[in-house]
Amino acid sequence: MIKGDDLIYASNVFGRIIINDSFIDGVANNNPYLFSVLIAEMSNREVKDDEFVNRFLKQLMINKNGNLFREIKNNQNLGQFDAYAIEESRPILFALFNDVKVASVNQAWRVSGNKLYLNLKKKQKGLQ
Repeated sequence: MIKGDDLIYASNVFGRIIINDSFIDGVANNNPYLFSVLIAEMSNREVKDDEFVNRFLKQLMINKNGNLFREIKNNQNLGQFDAYAIEESRPILFALFNDVKVASVNQAWRVSGNKLYLNLKKKQKGLQ
């Protein structure tokens, strides 16, 4: 566990650089695995940032990031005992959904859920 001056330094780096919107926008598609490592560690409300995961995933979806879409496409499997499994070989999905607490705290479903909702709403308007 990080303590003292190291904690202050780490907090400054995280707050001023890592979760900076410009940094996320610029790095998300070039190195999505950097953020995956961070997200996997965000399992409690004290360390999460409300918009960090949301912005990261938006960037991947807007730019149709090959890594994310490849992981989704290649993860259509059933694990042992016919249960859905997310393997470590798919680092973005693994970071987001392997630990229910991480997925819940960071609302990992939010970007795709909101996009689906808006698409359904748009289709519904077209039917009226």
